[in-house]
Amino acid sequence: MWPQDVEEAFPTKGDTMRKSFITAAIASVATIAMLIPTGAAGAGGIEKEKHGRCTPKGRWELSLDKEGGRIEVDFEVTSRPAGHRWKVVMRHDGVTFFDGSKVTRLDDDDRPDFEIERWVKDTVGWDRFRVKATDQVTGARCIAKLKI
Repeated sequence: MWPQDVEEAFPTKGDTMRKSFITAAIASVATIAMLIPTGAAGAGGIEKEKHGRCTPKGRWELSLDKEGGRIEVDFEVTSRPAGHRWKVVMRHDGVTFFDGSKVTRLDDDDRPDFEIERWVKDTVGWDRFRVKATDQVTGARCIAKLKI
């Protein structure tokens, strides 16, 4: 079967260059897309979360959300009974950014818990977080570690 038009059989130099440019552009976009972190969320942020058990009882959750040169640090402890005071120390790359106390209160689901949210500056390389919470009545301890 013969082409209806000579231009179909023999593309011009401009057609070949246009196709090469489009192919290169698609390859570039695909390459850039592969470089975006897999944990990306929202507007280019990265989120990480970790859960664990306190000793002898209770649960903790530590989540990190990296956005725009800052990191949101969210730490939560759920432990019975309500009304206990906990001493909490939060560190970022070994530097303390929170040293205080929180009291467990009943949440909307009637679970006794407390939560601490803080923002810290995103440093170059890995950002390592360590949180230690101690119930001042029972001595229960929660130790959370996470890096982003």
